[in-house]
Order: sequence, then structure tokens, then C-alpha cells
Amino acid sequence: VEMQARLGATCLLGFSFLLLVTSSDGHSGLGKGFGDHIHWRTLEDGKREAAARPY
Repeated sequence: VEMQARLGATCLLGFSFLLLVTSSDGHSGLGKGFGDHIHWRTLEDGKREAAARPY
């Protein structure tokens, strides 16, 4: 019984730490989503760039 209580407390502590880390408001740069660093182009822009390449 003591082992189960210790395991439960460890899981709760780990889950709490995970919530604390993931709930940051992004001031440290971790709050960015997918594609924030990508220079998005339209399909037509991509076609023009591909046609302008020498290879």
C-alpha cells in the first residue's frame, strides 16, 4: 500500500510539473506555434520562384 501511495504521489508531482511548464505564457519563446518562423508564400509565388531557378 505504501508503494502505491508513493507511486501516486510521484505521478501527481510529475503531472503538476508538466502543467507548470506547459502553461507558461510564452515569454521565454516556448509559446510559439507551428509555422511562426516560416516565410509563407502563395502557390503562384512558388511557381514563379521555381521557374526562375536555373536548375
